[in-house]
Amino acid sequence: MIKRNLITLSLTVIFSLIIAFLIYKKFVYPTVIPVEMNGLTYIFADWGAILSANICEQKGINVYSENPCDIKNRKHVYGEILLHIPFAEFNKFYQFYFPLILNIIFLFIIVSFFNQTNSFKNYFLVFFIISLPVILAIERANSDILIFLMMYLISKYKNLFLSHILIIFSTLCKFYPICFGVIFLFQKIVKKIFLNISITAFFFILFLIHQYENLIQIFNNSAQFSGSGVYQFSLKGLIKAIPNIQVIINDYNINWLIYLFIGILLILPLTFFGKRIIQSQENEKFLLNIFDFNIFENRLYIVSTLVIIFCYFLVQNFNYREIFLIGLVPYILKNEKVYKRGFLNNLYYIIVIKFLFSTILIYLTMNKVNVDLNYFMNLAKHILDFYVVSILSIILILNLKNLFKKYFLLENI
Repeated sequence: MIKRNLITLSLTVIFSLIIAFLIYKKFVYPTVIPVEMNGLTYIFADWGAILSANICEQKGINVYSENPCDIKNRKHVYGEILLHIPFAEFNKFYQFYFPLILNIIFLFIIVSFFNQTNSFKNYFLVFFIISLPVILAIERANSDILIFLMMYLISKYKNLFLSHILIIFSTLCKFYPICFGVIFLFQKIVKKIFLNISITAFFFILFLIHQYENLIQIFNNSAQFSGSGVYQFSLKGLIKAIPNIQVIINDYNINWLIYLFIGILLILPLTFFGKRIIQSQENEKFLLNIFDFNIFENRLYIVSTLVIIFCYFLVQNFNYREIFLIGLVPYILKNEKVYKRGFLNNLYYIIVIKFLFSTILIYLTMNKVNVDLNYFMNLAKHILDFYVVSILSIILILNLKNLFKKYFLLENI
């Protein structure tokens, strides 16, 4: 254990230095869109926007309407609780050291995911670390990193009181962590499941009532936290990408053929994957019975999955939201010996390809390597996102179906 922790710590330091070097030398730009003002590039800019909102809030300014304290006048688009950071006047600590510490802890946790077993798959850690979602989240010090850390703690520790506190706090910060409440489905007793979900729902409703006016202003400013093009992770990104393609031959518009081709491209692979998942009920029963074992890897897999599905279908996210896909890794690697040639093995490589391929496409697009292919690269990125989220959705639905049969239907027999 000590040796493994030392390896994790060493790799964290190495990756931290590499990323710091890439940012310092500006090699990550323009793949990562820089936040610039007066010729200066600002790192940790997303966290900086929250700090500036705190300063303006103390001056009596409604930061949901304007935020002149921010270098880009970015309005506050988070929960009110993030406007009450203690000792926010200690600018140097909060602007640099605090996000730096969060980033290092974030990297340490990611490295630890790949350092639990001796597996060839551990080497793919590099692809995740240098991926656009991870680099973007770190460079911006986006609050999704803070939410990711809370998700990790909720999954790691089974203390119900801690879970409720972290779920409520994270939801007050960014709303979508209400999904973390799925963790209570690991309780073996239906009454406990209902009680804990009810408590979470109660506080969420109170939150909606208390921050109703702020929520309206936040959603009116949705463009500020909505990605676009290859920088978007959402179903809406795919829908927007399709009409951008125009195919005309001899003055005849044959876009319908393109739509037909894209439809086939989306449906056929999903049909194949769906069939494989259903077949896995015999060969990989654990894949569809994840709720049976209330352990860290299973808990993290389910919570990560629901966050990804919820955000993909309901919100226009920036790419850094994809960091939650990394939460699937511990479960996959833990069960490697069981599924060596099974579907879950394929899922791991699909996720690796998604991170690597998406990063390459975004690099080519943002660096204008071949502008003529931008539409197709944008479409390819969103189709790949759709595949991954759809596969995760099928697995989650089948798990919920099995859970419902075991703990609800059987209890009434």
